[in-house]
Amino acid sequence: MRMKSKLVLGLCVAMALQNLPMVSLAEIGAQKNETEESRNAVDERKIETPFDADEELEENQDENQDEMPEEGGDSEEEEEMPDEAEKIEGLENQLLMNRAVVATPADAVYVSNETELQEAVMNSGTVVVEGEIALTETLVIPDGKEIDLRGGQISFAGNNQQRWMIHIKNSKVTLSDIVIDNTGMDCDVKVSSTDNRLTDYYAIFSSGDAEINIEEGTVITNSDDYSDLTNHRKSGIWISGTGEMNGGTISGFPDSALKVGRSTIFTLKDGELVNNSGIGIVILGGQNEGTGIINGGVIADNNGHGIFNSGKLIVTDGEIINNYTGIWNNNEDGITHEKFYPVADISGGLISNNRNTAITNQNRGTVNISGNAEIHGALEMARQLNTMAVKSNEEEKAVIANRKQAILKIDGGSITSESPDEIAVFNDETGTVEMTAGTITASGARSVAIKNASNTTGGVKISGGSIQATGEDSQTIDNQGKLQISGDVVIEANGVEELYVGVSYNEGGSISPTSQQVTKGQAIDFTITPDSGYRTKDVLVDGVSQGRITSYQLTVTGKHQIEAVFEKISSGTTHSSSGGGGSSRVSGTVKAKPAIPETPGTWKKDTAGWKFLRADGTSYVNDWIYVKSHWYRVGADGYMLQGWTDINGKRYYLTPVSGEMKTGWLFDNQVWYYLDETGLMKTGWAQVNGKWYYLNPDGKMAANTRTPDGYQVNENGEWIH
Repeated sequence: MRMKSKLVLGLCVAMALQNLPMVSLAEIGAQKNETEESRNAVDERKIETPFDADEELEENQDENQDEMPEEGGDSEEEEEMPDEAEKIEGLENQLLMNRAVVATPADAVYVSNETELQEAVMNSGTVVVEGEIALTETLVIPDGKEIDLRGGQISFAGNNQQRWMIHIKNSKVTLSDIVIDNTGMDCDVKVSSTDNRLTDYYAIFSSGDAEINIEEGTVITNSDDYSDLTNHRKSGIWISGTGEMNGGTISGFPDSALKVGRSTIFTLKDGELVNNSGIGIVILGGQNEGTGIINGGVIADNNGHGIFNSGKLIVTDGEIINNYTGIWNNNEDGITHEKFYPVADISGGLISNNRNTAITNQNRGTVNISGNAEIHGALEMARQLNTMAVKSNEEEKAVIANRKQAILKIDGGSITSESPDEIAVFNDETGTVEMTAGTITASGARSVAIKNASNTTGGVKISGGSIQATGEDSQTIDNQGKLQISGDVVIEANGVEELYVGVSYNEGGSISPTSQQVTKGQAIDFTITPDSGYRTKDVLVDGVSQGRITSYQLTVTGKHQIEAVFEKISSGTTHSSSGGGGSSRVSGTVKAKPAIPETPGTWKKDTAGWKFLRADGTSYVNDWIYVKSHWYRVGADGYMLQGWTDINGKRYYLTPVSGEMKTGWLFDNQVWYYLDETGLMKTGWAQVNGKWYYLNPDGKMAANTRTPDGYQVNENGEWIH
């Protein structure tokens, strides 16, 4: 190893001889200071909630990028001295070879062989690789280091029993202008002595509370041809702790480009995860699930899914295009095959031209679409390639496939089918779709905006937004189950408004037929049927009470709404519940609850977590916080709590990372729990959507067994009677 600060002077002399403009070290230092001041200004911006931090940083980044000249654009020097451009072009290779020398600090350590590299990473600082270094064993970066690794190329040839080419232990590593070539590395290590499967292995593996930053010019690659490998389960990076990608490329890996471990946050701001034979990003689930935040960049041309999410996914910008599936939101993590509740919040960015579906949401997963998200189907050529590879069915022809008890909530954005016979949103027999805003468009020939197969009450509820059919012989809604339409919904086919009678009802009964397309003058006979143990309290047509009726004939003159309100038959009935997504009506002498006032204050984050501060700067302690329709809990130290929490002998669950109090069903560590509307974990018998379940004293739902009081419940926990 040796210091090469003298080469800076040597390069400057060479540039001067060529009449090239020079940048002094002082100017470089000044630019660095300006950059640091800009970053500090970002840190001081107001952050209102735990999820605002990344949005603020991304917004600032976009503003800075807008001020930068486009790469390759004309400059004053090029206009005044065109001959100098030719000289620069002639020196291009030389300058590229020496760019690390100019850009790195004077005290950087330069290495040209494996021994020097292994020694250099024992200490914090900048390490510059000269030429190519072929590793023969894992490069280990030990605990507590801060390494800036740049320049040159690092590769590996042969079988690596240690499973990773570079191992980052509890350290911060920044990669820039460097090539990590994992093509030659193989690994024949088995999962265990009793399991003959080969284990996963990686180009870069981080452990503990590590931090990885991938900057512009970084290339992490593997050959597209991996037929000679004994083990094809190779991935680019395993992220543990935190990771951020601001540029560069990860490509060519047979299993995945990048995996986000549990209790880990990875943010993609720029750069590309492209041309991998497997998946772009895998996000693991669990009680402390991994979190992937997509604020920019490109995930494209991967033969597997663009993103496989079984944890928490947040998409605000960027492109997910030309993959097999754009986002696969699934409750099985794909690593240990454990099952959890995945959540994907998509409020921006572009998901388009993925060969199978843009989004597949299944197995009790939740996808929330809002904001300016653009979700498009596959162009016809991509769709044709897919139908040649797999047997086509309804789900494979969908832009969004919602299936197997999954939940899809649409509160903004746009969803558009592109190909002939394509379905924009498909909901199977068990899924749930709620639409309150946004646009769904069927633009391909014979395409469908919404196809519903769910015959469950509340399976599809539409109370706002726009549903359009613009393609030849396209269709707005193909309803084969139960559909509820209410509120101000625009439904148009090729510019002509379609009339639908909106039908809605709460838990305790139903109306048939459900919402359907109608024509003016058409007469429709509705039947109102309460469930056992319930009775009809009222039926409202266009907001006017019709009393306790069992049937109603409606003659269509325009848009209409019919609503049934059911209540339990019991002495002292006070109100009817609104389960199943139907509207709720207060009855008897009970008054409607007033709106809950928000807790005054602002969120503030420090290295230990989130606090909620009053106007005078003091923090709330041991208190509930109500902000933006969500409850949060802060502990004795003022920090926001997460996970299971015991308060005054009562148990609650606070969603990891975001801290929001959970209500309803919760699947945690392979067990179902039920949390009532106050967030309290239920025990004993509980009725949910008309079905009875038994929750053991520890809150775990009983399934496929006999309860302590002698009743039988099936595999879904439902009382068999």
